[in-house]
Amino acid sequence: MSAHQMARLAELENQAFSLMGRLHVVLRRETGRITDVEYMRIDPAYCRHLIQLAAQTGHADLEKIAERLFEIYFGEGGLFVTEPPKPPLLERLNNTAVPRTVAPLAEPAMPADSAAPTVRATISNVTHTYSGDAVPESAADPKGDQHYVGRLR
Repeated sequence: MSAHQMARLAELENQAFSLMGRLHVVLRRETGRITDVEYMRIDPAYCRHLIQLAAQTGHADLEKIAERLFEIYFGEGGLFVTEPPKPPLLERLNNTAVPRTVAPLAEPAMPADSAAPTVRATISNVTHTYSGDAVPESAADPKGDQHYVGRLR
């Protein structure tokens, strides 16, 4: 998309926003209908519905606004008819780059001299070291300790 086409689309968006603001105010005065200008800008079905609603009111100003909005959004080269511009090249390259995979973490190595794991537990400020299957349940499970050691009970 050339710079001229992008400038034209920006100009159309500004005109459409101005007209949608006027449409909102007049529809609110005449019919009590409250509209969402931002949603009208992005949803073609809602935009078409409000344009038809404005055209059917019989109010001369609303009919002019509806005609111009229809031309801006749905006419030849309208905002909902033309394709949006492509994102910048660097953004496209970053999105299509090959995703990096993270290698899984390696399992901790077992000591060569013992086949059973070694567990260290601190209970009542005394450190105990247990190896093999002789680990008491209270040492392996810190939740079993009922003493206050810097955490909530």
